[in-house]
Amino acid sequence: MSNKIRLGLLAQASVFALISFAPARAADDDKDKAPIEKVTVTAQKRLEDVQKVPISMKALTGNQLDERGIDGLASLKFQVPSLTFGGQVTGGENAITLRGVGSENVTGGGDPGVAYHADGVYIGRTVGIDETFFDVERVEVLRGPQGTLYGRNSTGGAINVITRKPQLGEYSGAADVTIGNYNRLTTRAMANVPLGDNVAFRVAGVVNQRDGYQDILSSPGLCGDCEGDAADNFNVRGHLLFKLSDAADLLITAGHFENNEPVAIRLKEPFPANNSGFAGSNRFVGSLPNPTDLRDVRKDFKDGLDMSTSNVSATLNWDIGSDISLTSITAYQKLHWNQSADGDGSELPLAYTKYWANDSDQVSQELRLASSGETANKWLLGAFLYRENVNQGFQFIDTGYNFLGAGPGGAGPSVAPFGD
Repeated sequence: MSNKIRLGLLAQASVFALISFAPARAADDDKDKAPIEKVTVTAQKRLEDVQKVPISMKALTGNQLDERGIDGLASLKFQVPSLTFGGQVTGGENAITLRGVGSENVTGGGDPGVAYHADGVYIGRTVGIDETFFDVERVEVLRGPQGTLYGRNSTGGAINVITRKPQLGEYSGAADVTIGNYNRLTTRAMANVPLGDNVAFRVAGVVNQRDGYQDILSSPGLCGDCEGDAADNFNVRGHLLFKLSDAADLLITAGHFENNEPVAIRLKEPFPANNSGFAGSNRFVGSLPNPTDLRDVRKDFKDGLDMSTSNVSATLNWDIGSDISLTSITAYQKLHWNQSADGDGSELPLAYTKYWANDSDQVSQELRLASSGETANKWLLGAFLYRENVNQGFQFIDTGYNFLGAGPGGAGPSVAPFGD
């Protein structure tokens, strides 16, 4: 046999060996791989596999949030491209944008451009959002207009935060403590307690404190050791679940959130030399420039925030039969928000907001009828009622840097049917 024929036979044998070995090798590799976690979402007001939802969205489970160190909306933006969350005009009025679309009007006369829902309840004031994530089942971020199912205030998108619900017949609990520089101390805890065969209670809470990143060097007699951009908030949330029958359950939820974190306003340097008061002169003459350290400032008025919000809701889920389900969500929320700020950013008494207060309460009712089960044709019909009372006022003291203004207040209902 010639060398060419012998080499050809060897090459064929090698190819056949690789072909026969490859599937076995691939099968072995598949066994070593972790299975893909199935994520169920309610982006379309029904439970669905996230892979089957035709919406541009990002969904993160509670385990994924913990693994990636996401403890609130402020850190969620690092995992969700195009999402921003933070202060606006004077630093303490949180607003949400998606793909650059949102609303910076956080006054009593404004509405958000990204709809925010907590356990299915619409939160009309973004300044009253509970920013912390703990004992959360998942977070859904829907990009783009969602007006069909989420209403007019979802031009930029919608965010759904779904917390973990009580588990029947199960005792469980968890707690953790985080410490860090700037005297950071964050304590979190949760407990699940069954109350009989058909009732269970679940409670979760967070206390978060940290010294400020910003030092205010001037006017120590005004506010002592003034600091800005500190952390001082806590929240508590309780769920009470009643299993009414094999086809129906009722969930009662109550929560409270307080935030006393002073904001950290800093004017760009240098102070505008051509800024004129009513007399036409530069009002910043004689002021000292901000220090070179970006975390040191000179102000004569302390920036502050005093926010508290309480809410209660009742959610009824009932499988009526014949592949039809009924959902009712009734909710009430009360908000108090008050902020103060140094408007000119210098140690001179030129302009400051003594208070900017927003007190509101909202009532909402949502009813939905939807197809359930694995049916070929899926449908959903619903109606939403929302009423909000808003009272806003502020005192802005100025020597000519800005014009004085007034804040709106009012009340009004909103009713909207929807379907899909």
